[in-house]
Amino acid sequence: MIQVPVLTSERRQELHDGLPFGIFRRSGMRKFLYTAEPGYIGPNRKTVRQKIAAIYSSYTDHLRSLPIKIDFLALTSDLRRSS
Repeated sequence: MIQVPVLTSERRQELHDGLPFGIFRRSGMRKFLYTAEPGYIGPNRKTVRQKIAAIYSSYTDHLRSLPIKIDFLALTSDLRRSS
């Protein structure tokens, strides 16, 4: 199982910027990554999408395995796929 750390609301706000998964392949980001870590090539958008989907699946499986001690639980997610 993939370990998912609990994020504070402040950290979640910091990380959520609404950028597309393909940002690592854009010229500005490639230049930044090369400057920060020469030779590093950012992941393909499909790789990012697959990893996020795997983490999401692992986390929801973990939640389902927990003993339920609450009366009501609402989970919401939005995983966007282009066909």
